[in-house]
Amino acid sequence: MRVYREKQLKQLYCNNCGKEIKVQNEMIQEGVLTVDFTWGYFSDKDGKKHSFDLCEKCYDEIIKKFKYPVEEKEYTELI
Repeated sequence: MRVYREKQLKQLYCNNCGKEIKVQNEMIQEGVLTVDFTWGYFSDKDGKKHSFDLCEKCYDEIIKKFKYPVEEKEYTELI
């Protein structure tokens, strides 16, 4: 969950566990997965947009339950 004041990101919370994720000068200072997805045709959510953030711990817990593992690639240069 994101909290904005005067259109600036001030606070960020994991939507799953509620942990406050560090934000400084509108920059997220921790690992966080941000999902911003608009559902399309052939779903029960046609035209609805879902947005949420997960802390790294919750992300790790959720992907452990996947039947097929997450594809992972290593990058040496980060922007």
